[in-house]
Amino acid sequence: MFNNYFINNQTYSFYSNFDNNGFEYSMVIEKEQEFQVKKSPLKIVQKSFEHIGSDYEGAIRGARAILNRRNHIPVVFSASTEIVLLNFPTIDQLGRVWIVNKYIYDVRPCEEKTTTIIQMVNGRTIQVGMKFQLVHDRCIQATYLQRIALLRHP
Repeated sequence: MFNNYFINNQTYSFYSNFDNNGFEYSMVIEKEQEFQVKKSPLKIVQKSFEHIGSDYEGAIRGARAILNRRNHIPVVFSASTEIVLLNFPTIDQLGRVWIVNKYIYDVRPCEEKTTTIIQMVNGRTIQVGMKFQLVHDRCIQATYLQRIALLRHP
């Protein structure tokens, strides 16, 4: 288990997991490998923004202004490497799943109407605790945000 992790161009997804004592840590998926990090997904995001000399809260404010939405919005981590982060609840609603938009291959509804399957370009699938239409809309917002970020920061 790693103590630290920073989002990079190999990061596909990371999500909450809990040990027997209820301590939240993260499972990180990079291309074909998966490993554990002793930080919550939100801490990984915050520390990664700090690592590149940026501000997570500022990125949220910028995304809100561009998308004209307040809550549960995607956020641009890096315009030049096209890393836009989407975040969803886990299927048990206890944790969070963060996914890099450019690595999403397909989004499918589940039989249970309250969950959705997201397939990554590497073939891995991640089930999230949100209705298909809401996930689909958020993916569209992320793509739009990515496009605007590239136009403004070529």
